[in-house]
Parts: sequence; C-alpha cells; structure tokens
Amino acid sequence: MRIVQAAHGDSGLARPDYYNWPAVLAADLTRYHPQMVMILVGGNDAQNFLVKGEPVVFGTPQWHTITPSGSPMMSET
Repeated sequence: MRIVQAAHGDSGLARPDYYNWPAVLAADLTRYHPQMVMILVGGNDAQNFLVKGEPVVFGTPQWHTITPSGSPMMSET
C-alpha cells in the first residue's frame, strides 16, 4: 500500500479559481492509478461559488441541490 498525501491548506472544492482540485485529482489519478481514493473535506466549502459565471449563495436551496456537499466536484465514480 502507498499513501499519497496531497493536502493544500486553505483550499476547498467550491473555489477552483483559487485551487483547482478537480484538475489536480485528474492528474493524480493518471499519475498514481489508485485502486481507492479517500478525500477528507473540511469546513472551507461553506461559501458561495460560481456556476457558469452566476453566483450560488451558500445555504440557499440551489446551493444544497447542486450536490450533497454544495460543491460541483463531490460525486461517486
């Protein structure tokens, strides 16, 4: 077993303009070919984010319906 720690402090899934976790994850999947991926998400995603240039305000029904976490990246594959 090999563990790859890829933490990037003060980042979250809701702000790809600050740190693009979907792009980093895609690159890491290509690089490491893992059989399992575990992601720990903290409280930094409790904020507004943009969808197609339009703001989605934290805590609104729209924010909650985009994904269970409110982040466009969170999904199962």
